[in-house]
Amino acid sequence: MFEAYLERHAACDLDGVLALFAEGAVLEDPVGSPAHVGHEALATFFRETHARNGRLRVDRVGPVVVCAREAAAHIRASAEAADFALTLDVYYTLVADPSERSIESLRAFFQFD
Repeated sequence: MFEAYLERHAACDLDGVLALFAEGAVLEDPVGSPAHVGHEALATFFRETHARNGRLRVDRVGPVVVCAREAAAHIRASAEAADFALTLDVYYTLVADPSERSIESLRAFFQFD
């Protein structure tokens, strides 16, 4: 599920990303910003993010660590748009629903050097 999220998000696949989330899912990206709750709010967030950043290069830095329904991973994301270039380390935490078929919660911790 985590790898599918990274692949779909990096490719700006809005429908593919949304299909991974439970109906009432909560997204906090980055942590500390207002949470996006439910598919409508998630669709708005991802639509705006994809339009702003375009396709991303996403490289995992180390393994995905899993314990029960929770996972954590460190990734390095790079984006190049007409007016900016960005490389950012992100630490994701994900909670799957009880069936482990969709994402209930996703949080993104940004590392700034």
